[in-house]
Amino acid sequence: MDTLTQILKAPDQQTKCNLLSQHLPALLTADIKGDSLIAFLLKILKMQQREEHAECIKKITKNQNNLSGVRRENDWVVSYIVRACFISMKKLNDYDLRLFCNLLITNRKYGNAKTSLALNNIVLKILIEKKMFWYARNYLNDEYCDDSKYNLYKGIVRCVSMEYEDALRSFRLAMALSDRYTSKVRKYECVTLMLLGRMDKSYRWCKSLCAYKEACDAVKMGDRKKLGRVIEEYKSAFWEDKTFFLVCRLHHLIVQEGIRKISLVYTRISLQDVQEKYGIAEELFTRYVKDRKIRGIVQNGVYISGSVPPLRRTLRLLDTLRLNEKCSERMRYPRIKKINYENYVKNGEGRSK
Repeated sequence: MDTLTQILKAPDQQTKCNLLSQHLPALLTADIKGDSLIAFLLKILKMQQREEHAECIKKITKNQNNLSGVRRENDWVVSYIVRACFISMKKLNDYDLRLFCNLLITNRKYGNAKTSLALNNIVLKILIEKKMFWYARNYLNDEYCDDSKYNLYKGIVRCVSMEYEDALRSFRLAMALSDRYTSKVRKYECVTLMLLGRMDKSYRWCKSLCAYKEACDAVKMGDRKKLGRVIEEYKSAFWEDKTFFLVCRLHHLIVQEGIRKISLVYTRISLQDVQEKYGIAEELFTRYVKDRKIRGIVQNGVYISGSVPPLRRTLRLLDTLRLNEKCSERMRYPRIKKINYENYVKNGEGRSK
């Protein structure tokens, strides 16, 4: 029995996938003939080896009817074909999002799990590449939560949407399900932990996270200038990792850390000094005080640490005592008299007068 026949006669789709992965190098060198979808897939893969990506895409788009998912027994091989189509489009940097969306609708309708997962991940990848994160949220489906790549894409979408807790859970699940994307996921996990303010000393750093460690040190020091230098120095690395804009969000954490340190160190400091020494605008610092994110008040352009100054506290106490006295006087009832005949007669005479 030849390899191709062995794959076609395998008892289930997962076994077919395993056999194809195992014998793929040999199949790509063999002369495969026939009209089956697996023969079509091997032709496509051979064209990709020859860098004939435009021709590869043309053949796949002409064969859309066989990829629609009507025949569920072809689910496993269609998932390979759509991934091959995506790879060719990526090489040419020319994505056909509509094609993948249409195929996803039909394959999901017919219950083709492998093809639906592959197409859903492709659509998410394209939308993330195009920075269309709002639309990507429509393709977050818990049906695929057992897939490592899906959890990576879900984490990216959640992180960009500032849903950091959900993003962190997705990144950690992606690493637990597979170690294939560990290096990439750890970079996103690191940034997410910093944005949550939960990066602790026990975190295990590695060489690939060197740029992120320096950014983390700058955040802990509350040094905006150092963070700016780190971002500028490792700009190309952050761009390559697609984390540049997320790392830039760390500036607001430094502002928060700087304001917190000022409230702890100074009992009294002018807002002008805050702006000159720490680069924090007067309006921003005043808003933090008004929102009670730090304890203290601002009077005549000066920040005074603590809840309220002693003089104001004394005045409030006196006002409270006076108010208490007035309330006590108003709420006082007449003295209770013993009920007897004499009191009853006296009350009656008083009323008649």
